Amino acid sequence: MQNLHLSRYEKLINYAKNAKFDGYTEIHHIIPKSLGGTDLDDNLIVLSSRLHFVAHWMLWKAYQTNELAYAFFAMCHQKKKGQGSRYNKINSKTYAILKKHRSTLISESNSNRWKNLEFAEKMSKKLKAIQQDPAVKEAKSLRMKQQNQDPAYRQMLVERRREKMLDPVYNQMIKQKAQKTAEKKRKTILVDGKIYNRVTDVCKRFNISIPEVRRRIRSDKETYNSWQYCTQPAV
Repeated sequence: MQNLHLSRYEKLINYAKNAKFDGYTEIHHIIPKSLGGTDLDDNLIVLSSRLHFVAHWMLWKAYQTNELAYAFFAMCHQKKKGQGSRYNKINSKTYAILKKHRSTLISESNSNRWKNLEFAEKMSKKLKAIQQDPAVKEAKSLRMKQQNQDPAYRQMLVERRREKMLDPVYNQMIKQKAQKTAEKKRKTILVDGKIYNRVTDVCKRFNISIPEVRRRIRSDKETYNSWQYCTQPAV
């Protein structure tokens, strides 16, 4: 398929070398700069806006690179000063493929930018400053208040909750979460051979906080080997 598109592209270039165009024309790189082309005269050719569009279309279909996808997308949507209109009659299938390719390119570009620690720190500070702006907070609060007072929005929330309740996967997840919570609540605590029904009882006995009790239970230290959860109730 690549050879087919390249063959058509070569025919277009050979035709354009001997053609005379009236009106608006554009300069085209025969070998794109992204593929190693130069700005020398032997790599430049004059094309009509329509042929320029078709040339980039063929190049993108032949090589499918990010740079050529961006260039072809620009041919479809961006208009230069003095240019009448773009020749953007592409079918829906081509548009969908091009749009997906460009979206992937933008996503990868943004992802790489956020991997830069300096950029990430700068943007985080900027976003935090915006969120802490009193005017932004007030506007957000007002928007949420208006949403909650809107009958249509409240009805949408009710319908969404109904849909969730009818979803077997969601219901199973809720049941599992409830079971885990119940099991955790039923657990007693074994310390030095003695069983305590409640964490607060352990706290009072050893004069420590609840987080400290849990830390000792999770600890790998030999000192706290006798601290553990159990299901046996205290006598």
